[in-house]
Amino acid sequence: MRGWVLHPASLTGLLRARCDEVAVQPVVQAFAPAGVDEWGELNLPRSRQAWVREVVLRCDGTPV
Repeated sequence: MRGWVLHPASLTGLLRARCDEVAVQPVVQAFAPAGVDEWGELNLPRSRQAWVREVVLRCDGTPV
């Protein structure tokens, strides 16, 4: 899984290349504190909140 998650291309795009149908199911969308791994990548101060979107990606109906 690490290779998929760390791949520089879009994860949704990678799934589209392997599945007949890809669906993105939003679970949570809200302002929340940025995660430790996001502070540096987004150049955010630790106290800053970010728009967080958690989703379930489905490949041919199966959560992946």
